[in-house]
Amino acid sequence: MNEYFFNLKGLFNENNLLSLPISRKHNLIIMERFFYVLVSILICACTPIVEEGEFDDRKQCEMRILTRSVAEINYPIMLYAFEVSTGKMASSVMLASDTDDAVLLLSKGNYQLVALAGEFVVDDIPTLDDVIEVSSSMTVPLQMGSATVYASQNATVSIMLYNQVAAIDVMLCDIPTDATEVSVTLSMLYDGLSYDGTLSGNSTATIPLIKSDDGCWKSNRFYMLPTCNDQLTLSISIVTPDGMSMYAYSHRKPLLANTP
Repeated sequence: MNEYFFNLKGLFNENNLLSLPISRKHNLIIMERFFYVLVSILICACTPIVEEGEFDDRKQCEMRILTRSVAEINYPIMLYAFEVSTGKMASSVMLASDTDDAVLLLSKGNYQLVALAGEFVVDDIPTLDDVIEVSSSMTVPLQMGSATVYASQNATVSIMLYNQVAAIDVMLCDIPTDATEVSVTLSMLYDGLSYDGTLSGNSTATIPLIKSDDGCWKSNRFYMLPTCNDQLTLSISIVTPDGMSMYAYSHRKPLLANTP
């Protein structure tokens, strides 16, 4: 269609008009004016009009994220934007350090923003209710924060990250001097955390202990998701030349997130 119009324009050359009878000149001038009016109408019909102050749905706005925490943040941080209506991931970005630019590009709509740091494994394209894969005993605390936003223009959002795990140190003294191995198994622990913050599952974790110079057996500090009920069950295993002995102990308080 464009080519056809451009070909017509060649007919409306001023030199051509001079060689035509007046009546034909007049007709062609009217056709030329009609042609330009028609083209103007077509252009206006194909151009969307955005009223002043309205958001153009075809454009994306920049959502700049500020991450904060009362504890040290363990980089990298993964930032996600999930559509509230579908739970699907709309955008993501990884921050390797606090100098990286934390910007998510979002179309107009409602989103749940999620920030994750620490020791975890995630899918390439997760959904809001997917479970984050974590170790039963982490060496780095899992930190998480979220915010719900309505994207309509460029904005800045602050997300506070909190520890989602409990920090644990184990020390056992008065262990038989001929013990060669000592370990502790903790039971009734959550083993799943979804992007929307829901805890799930029920698992155990076994922690090997190391004999120190003072004769006590100790663990390195590790981190675990909270207990899934109001108490923690521990099983102590001690190996000596005579065999293995097992002892059970119930701690009548739950392990809570963001606590030592």
